[in-house]
Amino acid sequence: MILTAKDKKKLIGLVFLSFIITLIETIGIFSIVPFIAIASNPALISTGFYMKLYNILGFTSIPSFLILFGLILTGFFILRGIYSILHSYLLNSYVFGIFRSISRRLFQNYINMPYSDFANRNSADLIKSITSEAMYFSFILQYLLFFLSDIMILVCFYIVLLLVNIKATLILSVVLGVKVFALTKITSKIMKDEGVKRESFDKRLYKILTETFGNFKFIKMLPDKKNILKKMSDITEQITRTQTTYYTFMTIPKNILETIGFASLLLVIVFFIYKYSDSAFILPFISVYVMALYRMFPALSRILGSHNYLVFGSRGLDIVFKELTGKIEVENNEKIEFTKKIEIRNVNFSFEGREILKNINMIIEKGSKIAIIGESGSGKTTLVDIIIGIYKPEEGNIFIDDIAITNENIKDWRQKIGYIPQSIYLFDGTVAENVCFGLDYDEQKIIKALKKANIYDFLRQKEGLNTLVGENGIKLSGGQKQRIGIARALYRDPEILVLDEATSALDGEIENRIIEEVFNLSENITLVIIAHRKNTIKRCKIIYEFNNGILNLSTHQDV
Repeated sequence: MILTAKDKKKLIGLVFLSFIITLIETIGIFSIVPFIAIASNPALISTGFYMKLYNILGFTSIPSFLILFGLILTGFFILRGIYSILHSYLLNSYVFGIFRSISRRLFQNYINMPYSDFANRNSADLIKSITSEAMYFSFILQYLLFFLSDIMILVCFYIVLLLVNIKATLILSVVLGVKVFALTKITSKIMKDEGVKRESFDKRLYKILTETFGNFKFIKMLPDKKNILKKMSDITEQITRTQTTYYTFMTIPKNILETIGFASLLLVIVFFIYKYSDSAFILPFISVYVMALYRMFPALSRILGSHNYLVFGSRGLDIVFKELTGKIEVENNEKIEFTKKIEIRNVNFSFEGREILKNINMIIEKGSKIAIIGESGSGKTTLVDIIIGIYKPEEGNIFIDDIAITNENIKDWRQKIGYIPQSIYLFDGTVAENVCFGLDYDEQKIIKALKKANIYDFLRQKEGLNTLVGENGIKLSGGQKQRIGIARALYRDPEILVLDEATSALDGEIENRIIEEVFNLSENITLVIIAHRKNTIKRCKIIYEFNNGILNLSTHQDV
C-alpha cells in the first residue's frame, strides 16, 4: 500500500545493484592478497596458476609482470570507485524520490479527506506527517538497503574465510555472534521507545509553533512571554534528550566492534603462528583475514546501526501506513446544470453526537437573494456547508433542478459557488496569487475580479497585482482583506455567491458599503447571506431563521 509497483521495481533493482557492488568489493579485497604474496615472494610466479598466466601473457621478466598486475588492480579500484559513486547517486535519488512521492500522496489524501474528519484533526499533526514522518519513512528504506548490502558483504567475506580456515572462522563467529546478539537485545527496546517519544515530541513541537505564530498579535500583547517560552524550552529539551540517546546508541556498536575487532584479529594471528611456525607460509592466510576483517567489521557496525535506525524510525512507518490507508472521498466532475432552483429536502445532520439540523426543507430560486439568520451555534453555517458540498447530510439530500448532489457531480457543483467566509485567509504572496489561489493564473480575470470588489484602484497606488499582502494579510486592513476575499470568490465566475458572516468583523460603515457592492455585482447571481445584523440583510427578499436546529421562514418585520 505504501510503495507503488514502480517503486517496488526500483527497490529490487537497487538491491541487485547492491549485490553487484558486494561482488566487486569482495573481488577487490581478495585480489590484493595474491599481489601481496607474489610481491613478497616472487618465486611463487614459477608455480601453479601464476606460471600459466605468466607464460600465456608472454612475459620475460618478473618485475614487468608485477607492474602489470599492479596497474590492473589500480584500474579495477578506480572503476570500483566510479561504480560506488553511481550506486550512491541512484540510492539517494530513489530515497528522496520516495520522500517526494509519499509527501505528495499524504498531501493529496489530506485535501481529499472528508471535511468532518479534517475538522477533528490538528493541522500541525498533518504538516508533521507530510514533512517529518515522510522523511523518516524514506530514510527507513535507505537504511534497509544499507542493511541488505552489508549483509551480502558479510556473507561473501564469511564464505571466503570458511574456505581459508574453517576452524578459526567458526571460533570467530561464535565470539562475534554472542556480542552482536547481546548488543541487539539491549539496544532494540531502547531505540523503539525513543522512536515513539520522538514522534510524540515532534507533534507537540509543531503544535506549539502553529499556535504561537497563529496568535502572534495576542502574544505581543502579553506582559511577558515566559509561559510560552517555557513550553518551547520544555519540548525542545525532551527532543534533545531523545536525539542524544539515539545518536549515542548509534555509535555504541561501532565502538564495541572496533575493540572486539582488534582483539579478534590478534587472536587470529596468534592462532596461525601457533599452528604454523613458517612465517612466509602464514603471511597469505593472515593477509586474507586482515583484509576480510578490515571490511567485515565496518559492515557489521553499519548493520547494527541500520537496525537501530529501522527500530527508531518504525513509528514513522506506522504513521505513513495509517495516513495513506485513511478514508478519502472519491469525487468526480460529472456535469450538473443550475437553471431553476436549489432544493433542500428533509436534511438532518449531527456533529459529535449533537443534532444540529432537524428535517430541514428549503428552496432557493436561481437569482434570488436570501438571508439565513439565527443565534450562534444554531446551524446556519452547517447548513451552508451542506449546500456548498463541504458536509454530507446524514439524511435527506440537496437537489439542483431535481438532480441530487452526489460524489459523481459534487466537483462541478462546487465550481459554481463563490464562498466568502468570515475570516479570509491570505497566504504570504501577492494579491494576484491570492485571488487565483488553486486556479490557473489569468491576469485579465484577476483585474476584472478586483475591480468588481472595488479594490483595484487602491492596489494601483501600491504594486498593483504584485502587492504583497503578508502572512494572513497582515499588511492589509480588515476591509481590504474582505475585498480580496470577494475578488477570490468572483474569480471563479460563480453562479451562487455565499457570504458566511463575511462582514461581521467589520465596522458598520465599511460593512454597509461592502454589502451594497456585493448586491450590485450579484444582479444575475444567486446570493445566500448568513448574518446577524439587520443592515446586512435589508435587501434580501427571503429570510430564513434558525431556532434550535429548525428552519422557518421569517420576515423583515419579525427580525
